[in-house]
Order: sequence, then C-alpha cells, then structure tokens
Amino acid sequence: MKQKNLSPLRNALRHKVPPIPLFRSDLEEIFAIAETRNFDIQISDDRYEYEDLDDLKANRGDRVKNITITLRRENKIPLYMQIEVESDGVKLYSTKNDEMIAAWHEIKEIIDNRVPWYAAIMRPIYWLWGTAIVLWIFPNEKISEENMDWPVVIWLVSILLLSAMSLSSFLYFRKNRGVYLQRQHEVQGFWSRYGERILFLVLGTLLGIFGKVASDMLSGQ
Repeated sequence: MKQKNLSPLRNALRHKVPPIPLFRSDLEEIFAIAETRNFDIQISDDRYEYEDLDDLKANRGDRVKNITITLRRENKIPLYMQIEVESDGVKLYSTKNDEMIAAWHEIKEIIDNRVPWYAAIMRPIYWLWGTAIVLWIFPNEKISEENMDWPVVIWLVSILLLSAMSLSSFLYFRKNRGVYLQRQHEVQGFWSRYGERILFLVLGTLLGIFGKVASDMLSGQ
C-alpha cells in the first residue's frame, strides 16, 4: 500500500447505475479485459493505492464501500478508463477512442448484469416522501360521515406498505452497494435470499389495492 497519486480526469464516455454490489469475480473479469489489452491497473481509494485485490482486502477488509479502479495505457494517444464505486452508485468513465469502445462495452456489460430490475426504485428518500404525503392526506370527516370506510382502510394499508418499502429500500441501499472481495456464493445475506420475494409481495399488494379502489369507483360503491 502506498500514498495515492492524484491525477486529473477528462472523460468523454460516461455511464452510471444505481447502487449495486460488485464481487471479486466481477473485478477479476474486468482485470482480465484490461490485461488482454495491456492496460495498467490501478486500485485506489481517497487516500491510498493498492497493489492488488489481496492488498486491498488486507487493508480494507472483505467489503469496500468506496473504491476507484483505473485502467490506462500511455502511448501517443493516452487511453484511460475509470470505474468509481461510491455510495450513490457505480460510475464508468473513459476517454473516447476507437480502441476503447470494445473494452468499454465489455466492462459496461459486466456492471449492467449486476443491476436488478428493481434497483432504480430502491431509494429510501422516495418512499419516505411518499409516506409523508399519504400521512398528510388523511381521510377527512366528510368521507367518514358518508360511511365510506374503504378510504380509511386504503389509507392505513398504504401507510403500512409504503413504510415496508421504505425499510426494504433502506436495507437494499445498505447491503447492496460497494465491492465484496469474496465470491458471490460466499456472501449470502437476508436481502439476497428474500429481497425479491418481499418486493413482489409489496408491489402485488399495492396493485391489488389500487385495483380495488378503481373497481369501487367505477361501480359507484
């Protein structure tokens, strides 16, 4: 491990995905792509550079939340690519050069394959705001006097489901970001086992509620 040598970046190609977990096998695939093209590989964080993944693991542990991987080759036309793993997602930058296009798409595919279909909606702030708005529109007395009990039931169930989504997205955001310096099968947490089932259950219930409301409104109940 040594002190990080900071250098400015000028990027032309950019790609960003929501917070996702990357595993050691993903990094090894990226390094293999770099090595076939004779790129130098630099692993660093805010302060230090690391010799390899074993050095990174020895100094930062099994899980690293923020890391930067730089691939470069110095020649007449400098080639440069950078993968930044941060709390708000994974960013891929590269100089725009014909020789980089193939490597760019191969590495982009490795990262995109780790993005689950629901990653874009797993933002705790969205669901917390939704919960606050639903709390604010509490069914008024006029509705209750007309014996329309279903709005109150819908309101209560919506609060519970939005709260469940807030908690689920918080767990996802906390557990599914950064780099695990282990194989995927070695990292099996609660979310990896049951996360998708929980989301299907919550979203299915929400769709059922809105379907019930629409049906009652159309039938005049």
